[in-house]
Amino acid sequence: MIRCNNKLLFSKRLENSLLEGLWEFPSVESDTKKKLKGTLEEHLERNYGIKVTLGKEIHQLEHRYTNFKTRVGFYPAALEVAGKETKETTSWVEIPKIEDLALPRPYRRFMEWYLEQSSE
Repeated sequence: MIRCNNKLLFSKRLENSLLEGLWEFPSVESDTKKKLKGTLEEHLERNYGIKVTLGKEIHQLEHRYTNFKTRVGFYPAALEVAGKETKETTSWVEIPKIEDLALPRPYRRFMEWYLEQSSE
């Protein structure tokens, strides 16, 4: 989760991928949690031109699809270098406008949790 001021960075899922066209936080898949942070930091720099330092995992949830289940971990990121936004694939979205985005269910559940935590 990359936050800058009152905006979060979202990435649009690619064509011909699972849940094509929905928005999510920039992410990577990993079988091991051990290498996940380094892999994600490299992915963000290589694919988005963004340099970040990831914090400790702040939330995780499991989500069951029809044929499989997934575990999604959420990490806050301290932005060191901002990349260029490309309208087709990435967007900085103001927190109040996130509810208008088409998000996969796990990300919607996370945002509900995150906003609840922020208001306490």
